[in-house]
Amino acid sequence: KRMYTYFYRLLDRYEKPITALAIFTDDNLSYKPDSYHYEFMGTKQMYTFNTYKILEQDEKALSQDTNPFALVVLTVLMAIKNKKTNDEDLLKLKTDLFRSMYARNMDKTSMRALAGFLKMYVHFSKPESYRIFNNEIKTITNNNITMGIEELVLHLTEQKGIEKGLEKGKVKEVRNLITKLGLSDEQAADVAGVTIEFVKQVRVTLKEQ
Repeated sequence: KRMYTYFYRLLDRYEKPITALAIFTDDNLSYKPDSYHYEFMGTKQMYTFNTYKILEQDEKALSQDTNPFALVVLTVLMAIKNKKTNDEDLLKLKTDLFRSMYARNMDKTSMRALAGFLKMYVHFSKPESYRIFNNEIKTITNNNITMGIEELVLHLTEQKGIEKGLEKGKVKEVRNLITKLGLSDEQAADVAGVTIEFVKQVRVTLKEQ
């Protein structure tokens, strides 16, 4: 229903042709809805949309794709497949992925953005692992990424609206939803009215305490 809601609101506001794409980042292969049907007293509405299931993507093909977005998808795919991986193995996976990214000689802006996304999206369980990963990045790049990773994370979160969430006092609310109610990232984001990225960042701060 949300896909249909987004569609008709955008169509009504901009009056432009619209195509929709739902990107599924869950770990359930069988879950991939692609339509919404409404019917009431003779009135019917059928809405279908495009879908993209990250879990269905080929890891090798993504690693060889020259499109920077393929690396974003690969990072998400890695996170889905390695939810229960220990920090040591996860550190190797993330470092190898970053090394592959860096070898592409992309522009520094894209590199910084992808490095920040890689750090924020795929979480370690121990704070020390983040420091090790930061040092690995410095070694691989010879300190060639001018913006520090910590500064980058702050920069990216501001872009994603997390700073706005902080101003609204959402951090405490999200923490309570996570620690007291045990909600998932998606559930906490929906209840608190913030982005999933915001919830993930709050969860990281809880692990680092």
